[in-house]
Amino acid sequence: MKTKTIALLCFFVISLYSFSFTTFAEEFVLENGTSLNIRTGHTKQLQQNYSLTVKYVNLENNRVWISLQRDGVSVKEDILGENETLDYVRDNNTILSITLKQIYYGSEGELVSFEPIFQYIDPELPPDPDYDNDTVISNDMQNNSTNSENPGVIPGFGITSTILCLTGIYLKWCRIKA
Repeated sequence: MKTKTIALLCFFVISLYSFSFTTFAEEFVLENGTSLNIRTGHTKQLQQNYSLTVKYVNLENNRVWISLQRDGVSVKEDILGENETLDYVRDNNTILSITLKQIYYGSEGELVSFEPIFQYIDPELPPDPDYDNDTVISNDMQNNSTNSENPGVIPGFGITSTILCLTGIYLKWCRIKA
């Protein structure tokens, strides 16, 4: 009887943990480790009216001046080198975490690659139902920004589901044995 109670308690705790983790992953993450390329002087539209602008690239120091805006108003600016991260946190909530991966130089200007990008829902703003992750704001008609496909999360698969299944089989086995 004691073994059954412990197994049932484990099943309940794991189920509760699995539900809360899946809910967080699905509801609060807007960009989950995606990548992004922006040319100097161009702006990439993000979700919830945030946007990211590459303002200037310093060729001598290999550093980039970037600006994060919300509704066109700058909320954070920073100068980053390769593998450095810009984190935008407001009211103890991380809204954006973006890492500068590499700077490419060419005859037509500089291209800055960011990866990974994590954008979390801003609790003060509603989500964008019609968000287009390929929107670029620039002075010319070229689309110089890309965003890799977000593989997303497949709910119901993974280590938690395996543990839940094994716990259920064990409970069934205990019931048959009794």
